[in-house]
This record gives sequence, C-alpha cells and structure tokens, in this order.
Amino acid sequence: MRVGLCARVSTMHNQNPEMQLAELREHATRRGWEVVSEYIDRGITGARERRPELDRLWQIAASVGWTRFSFIATTDLPGASGSL
Repeated sequence: MRVGLCARVSTMHNQNPEMQLAELREHATRRGWEVVSEYIDRGITGARERRPELDRLWQIAASVGWTRFSFIATTDLPGASGSL
C-alpha cells in the first residue's frame, strides 16, 4: 500500500516535524507500506483554516484520483479535520 504522510508543527513551541515523521515512517515500515510523499506544515497552528501543505495534499489527491497514494497517515487529525 502506498501512503502519504502529513505532519504539522508549531514554531511557537519549538517543535520539530522529524519527531512526528519518524513515528509515522516507523508505523509504515512495520506494516509494509510504501511512503511515497510527505506533506509538512511548519509554523502553522492547527486552528488555522489554511495549511499550505495539507491543501496541496488534497489538491493532489483530487487531481489524480488517489492514484498517487492509497491513504494518508497523520498524528494530528484534529488540526486537519476542518479541511476534510
């Protein structure tokens, strides 16, 4: 299965996306998923309506009919749910 990874971090809290991505990559590896793309919004609050990388992910999914990846893995769905 092909998966796209989605991460978001706030620079207000000195967060690093690599922590989320490492966890997601490990999860994918354990399940035998192929990571085909990563979408990382840095310095973006989860309450913000527009998130450039999340928006790009949805545009790609809509334009290619989900042929690029089978699904999306994220550690932060509450911040993404407004864009679903």
